[in-house]
Amino acid sequence: MKLLAKSLFYILLSSFLVLGCGNQWTDLLDEKSPAQFTSTLDTSISYQSIRTEIATTQQKTAKTYTQSTEKNEALKNAGMVLDSLIYHQIIPYWKGTGWTFTGHTDTPGQGTVACGYFVSTTLKHAGFNLNRYKLAQAASKQAGEVLVGKANLKVLTGTPQQLRTHMLKNSRPGLYFLGLDFHEAYLWLTKNELYIVHSNYINNQGVIQEKAIESSALAASKSFWFAPIGGSASLTKKWLSKTQIN
Repeated sequence: MKLLAKSLFYILLSSFLVLGCGNQWTDLLDEKSPAQFTSTLDTSISYQSIRTEIATTQQKTAKTYTQSTEKNEALKNAGMVLDSLIYHQIIPYWKGTGWTFTGHTDTPGQGTVACGYFVSTTLKHAGFNLNRYKLAQAASKQAGEVLVGKANLKVLTGTPQQLRTHMLKNSRPGLYFLGLDFHEAYLWLTKNELYIVHSNYINNQGVIQEKAIESSALAASKSFWFAPIGGSASLTKKWLSKTQIN
């Protein structure tokens, strides 16, 4: 019951993603909001239990979408649920997992994980039907094209500051895929700030979240390929239907 209540809590709160979020791993609402929850993980809940609950949530969300007479709205809500599940339930477990070039652990906190495997593994654990090895080994631009299609993958050439300015002005808050010249990551966009969430190769830091404009890994790239996760209708449909992603 505790896990179920927590999952339902996230589903209800996910609709607030469009309002923007704070800079902590599990902040969803600002300090003036009526609902709060801590950024500290409940260590009594195992990662496998969270994955099981996510699978249940995925099934319920898919059923809600199928039965809805307002498909566009239902799909938008499903996308917000998807973003919240990845960012608020999956990624926090991976924080601090080490980086190596060949790291491909399937278990957060054990072994190491390279940047591409961090993205592909967390997407798979969120319920996407994909081969995490194949996706991780693709060039970051190609990985983005596999996920959302070439036409839906945006590219910007410039600096992290230019990327931040562009996204704050033109993009909806939420979770994004990010491909760099030699790196792969997530972006977490709030109404006021842009963050990069990645397995950082610099000093073998591993999985961290940092402001985009303060990221050395981001600054090392000249090109940024990005696309929304839950904000992508086609990708959200693939998640709901468990369509294989090749």
